This record gives sequence, structure tokens and C-alpha cells, in this order.
Amino acid sequence: MLCYPVSSHLPKPRFGLVMNSSTMIEMLVICIPYFYIRIICRNVVHIPRLVDPFPRLNVYIIIFYFSTISMLAICLYGIYESAFQYAQTKSVIIGQVMVSTDFPAHGVAKLVTYLMVFSVISWYSAMKLLGHRLSNIPFYVRLVLQLVILIACVVSLYEFVYNFLVWSSLITVNLANGHLDLDNIAISYPNPNTPWNLVFATKMTLAGFIISSHAFYMISRSNKPVSLAGGGEN
Repeated sequence: MLCYPVSSHLPKPRFGLVMNSSTMIEMLVICIPYFYIRIICRNVVHIPRLVDPFPRLNVYIIIFYFSTISMLAICLYGIYESAFQYAQTKSVIIGQVMVSTDFPAHGVAKLVTYLMVFSVISWYSAMKLLGHRLSNIPFYVRLVLQLVILIACVVSLYEFVYNFLVWSSLITVNLANGHLDLDNIAISYPNPNTPWNLVFATKMTLAGFIISSHAFYMISRSNKPVSLAGGGEN
């Protein structure tokens, strides 16, 4: 009877397809607890961050950081140009640099418009990320915040209407005198030494009114009791 080596009759296993019993046991020990933890977190505790070990990046985080960095860059540029202008002329009009600068090309959009839009977007994305935590703030603190935000909302609305009416009136006066310049209209109020560009003041008070109104809505909604039966975010 002829005896041949086992290796000459059996084909060699491919790499990665054969594992010993100890490896299989280790994989079961790792996978089975994770499987049950995943089911509990998803169906019982409802903790989405503990469900997946590699959660997807929230799109609101990207929008928030992009808007905030853009706002910071615009403000730094405005402060630098205003300081340079003040060093040369010993006078500066607040917001004039952002109104006079177009980006990315002349006639496209002004920096003050980008600043207004990015400020509203950054606030909205921040509330989408952290708005659900407002209910964790103590009730009396929320009440004080609600009153402060309401005052800010009323003041920003008044300032927006005031700046817009003054801006419109000065445009009418300039048209009556045969001169039209929408962007370089400033008012020396409340401090005569630091006039404000009315385009900048109107757009930023509008952004302040939108932000304060949304903040008042969010803080008021957090005061409402949440139903346990039909709980969920509207």
C-alpha cells in the first residue's frame, strides 16, 4: 500500500479563507456583544451616537464652521482696512470698507452681504446642532434669556426700520439734487466722530433681527412640555 504525503493530494488553502477555531471564537466574542449593544441602543435607549462606531459627519457642522470662518475672515479684513484708512486720514466710516468691496469680482456681491448671510446661516446651523439642549437649561434662566432676547428683537427691529427709512430719505434727497450714490451714504449719529454707513447698518440690523427672532422662537419652544406618547421634534 502506497502512502503519499497529505500535502500532495489536498489543495493548498487560499489566503484569508481558512481560520482556526480560536480565531472564530475570538470573533464571536467580539461581534455578539456589539450586536446586542447595537440593538439596545437603536430600539430601546435611542442613542444614535452609540449605534455606529464611525458616525457620519453632520452636514450642519460643516456649514457652521464654513460660515464662522468666512465671517471671521470678512471681519478681520474690514478691521485691517479700516485701521489702515484711519492711519492715513485720521477718520473712518464704520462699515464703509465692507460696502465698497465686491467679491469675487466687481458687481457680484459686497462683503457686507456675505457677512449678513453667513451670520444668519451660522446661527441657524448652531441651533440645529444645539437647539435640543435648550430644554436642559433651568426654567428661571430660560425665562431671563427669553426676556433679554425679546428686548434684543425689539431693538434690532427698531434700528432696522430707522436705518432703512433714513437711507431711503437720503437717497430721495440725492436724487432731487441730481446725484445718485447708494453705497456711500453715511450718517454721523449717534457719535459725530464715527459715522456709520447706512447700507452696512441696515443689513446688519436686519441680520440681528432675524437671529433674535429665531432665538426667541427657539427659547419659547423649549418651554413647552414635550409629550411622551408622541414625542419628537417638530
